[in-house]
Amino acid sequence: MADHVGEHARVVRDRPARWLPLTALRAHFLAGLDRRDPVTGLCDAPDVLDLYQLITGNPVLANGLPALRRRDTALLAEALGDTTDAGPLPARLAAAQIAATHHLLAEDNANQLSEGRAADDRHPGAVADAEVAFTLLRNGLRKL
Repeated sequence: MADHVGEHARVVRDRPARWLPLTALRAHFLAGLDRRDPVTGLCDAPDVLDLYQLITGNPVLANGLPALRRRDTALLAEALGDTTDAGPLPARLAAAQIAATHHLLAEDNANQLSEGRAADDRHPGAVADAEVAFTLLRNGLRKL
């Protein structure tokens, strides 16, 4: 998981010039679902499932996740801040929302797989959930 810290920031920085940051992050997450990337929670390889169980079942390891997530969010906020002149607070708020969305989607996927659901069976629902989440982010949560 530590290998993915800064990944969101890299996606924002490396996106096509015509894309908004959120567009690039959405595309990246959806592509990760298609690849069954473990960071999306949609990977049912036995070693990945074992690692997920190890981390979530061990308080010491599970307690390390918030620090990784905070670092990832801070790097995303920095990248977002570099793309706009709105100031640091909007960049931090947007990064927090985006990062929380990614983590929640991945956690939901991983939980379903840890209960025995196959990644291929979960994939359509994972894509639909991601579309709902990114639509809410894009629309400023107006539909709630």
